Amino acid sequence: MNPLAVWIETHREQLVVLSVQELSPRDMIVRRSVEAPLRAFFDVLRQSVLEDSIEPMELLLTSWVAGRYYSPGDNPLGVLPVLGVLKRVIWQVFQVTPPSEGNDILALAAELDLIFGQAVEFLAKAEAEALVQHLSQSSADSEIIEPRTENDVKSGIVAVAAHEFKTPMTVIEGYTNM
Repeated sequence: MNPLAVWIETHREQLVVLSVQELSPRDMIVRRSVEAPLRAFFDVLRQSVLEDSIEPMELLLTSWVAGRYYSPGDNPLGVLPVLGVLKRVIWQVFQVTPPSEGNDILALAAELDLIFGQAVEFLAKAEAEALVQHLSQSSADSEIIEPRTENDVKSGIVAVAAHEFKTPMTVIEGYTNM
C-alpha cells in the first residue's frame, strides 16, 4: 500500500480537527457544518493517492463549487482559499509526524504537492467557469426583469451626443451670422 495513503489515513482525524479550527476558529455552527466535507476531502485525497489520479478529487471539488451559493451583491470568496488552508494544515502535520522512516519523505512530499497542484489548477478553472455562468445568468435575469433600462440608457446616450453635437454647431452658426 502507498505510504502516503497510509499516512493520510493514520492522521485523518488530526487533519480534520486542525482544518476545522483553521477554517472556523470561533463559530461552532460552522465547525459542525464543515466536519463532514473535510472528512470527505481527506478520504478523497487518500483515494487520489491510491489511484494516482486526480479524478476523485475533481468530483469532490466540482460538488463544492456547485454548492457555492451566490446571493445578490455577493462578493464570492470561492473554494480555492479553503484548499490552501487544507494544504497548509497537511504540511504542518507532515513536518511534525512525517511518514515512517523507511520511506523517501521528499518523494512523498512531492507526490502530495503534485496532487495539490493539479487540484488547484482544476479548482481555479471550475470556479472561473461557475462565476462566468453565474454572471451570465445574472445578466440574463436583469435583461428579462428590466428591459426598459437598456433602452433608457441608449436613449440617454443619443440625447447627450445630440446635445454635445449641437453645442459646437450653435457657436459656429453664431460666428457665421456675425
